[in-house]
Amino acid sequence: MKHITQIVVASIALVVAGCATGNLPQGARVVGGGLKISWSSPTPGTAILVEKTTGKTVTTKYLNGSTDDFDFNAANAHDADVLRSFLGTTVTNGQFVLYFVPDHE
Repeated sequence: MKHITQIVVASIALVVAGCATGNLPQGARVVGGGLKISWSSPTPGTAILVEKTTGKTVTTKYLNGSTDDFDFNAANAHDADVLRSFLGTTVTNGQFVLYFVPDHE
């Protein structure tokens, strides 16, 4: 019975570690994803675009609130240049995830 308990505890720890957001700030939550993203922030905070496969942060942008948008399009020339500089290549089949960290009040 002791060994089963140890295996269960180890399994739970691995699942929790696998679901963690890595180097993202505490309070970061997923708000979008894909090769084309257009998202409006309901409150001031920071948007963080991450390529999920590599875990690399592609770009961050501070958003002032509902009047400020985060736009990303992997097919756009500017965004393709950003991908080349951060990932070393343009990625048309990447898994992009947008996180948002609201400002503390």
